[in-house]
Amino acid sequence: MMNSPEKSKYFEKMFVAYFPKIYNYVYFRVRDVDTAEDLTADVFLRAYRYYDSFSEEKSSIYTWLCAIARNLLNDYYTKTKRLQVSALLDETISASDDIEADVERDELLRRLAILTGRLDEKKRNILAMKYMLDMSHREIAQELNMTENALGVALHRIISALRKELEEFR
Repeated sequence: MMNSPEKSKYFEKMFVAYFPKIYNYVYFRVRDVDTAEDLTADVFLRAYRYYDSFSEEKSSIYTWLCAIARNLLNDYYTKTKRLQVSALLDETISASDDIEADVERDELLRRLAILTGRLDEKKRNILAMKYMLDMSHREIAQELNMTENALGVALHRIISALRKELEEFR
């Protein structure tokens, strides 16, 4: 157990190291800056408050923070019952000087946001953990109580379905 000054210094370092990733994950899920800031702050407050219950044998600090964020998001959506539309940035599409290409890219991203918004919560969560939190397959599988093989299959199916629908759009 850490004393208060040690705990404060540790959390300051942890906050600096993980805030951007946790914020991006939360923003990806809620698509609102103010809500994302509030929920991200709540993640770190909850982590600070319950740090004594954290076990390094069970997970890394990063995975633990991600679990706290996911639980807060679930609570948020349960309470507000808002529909969620989230966007997955397609790494294969890049900005260009061509206005037509930019319009097409923007339309594809809009379409992708609609398609990911239609996915069930588990599939959106898998995409968010992979692409927004940059978690490894092992970390995601552990967090979702899946085997790595099952996760790989699920991720492949999700991406294939999204690609197919985007191709139909083109």
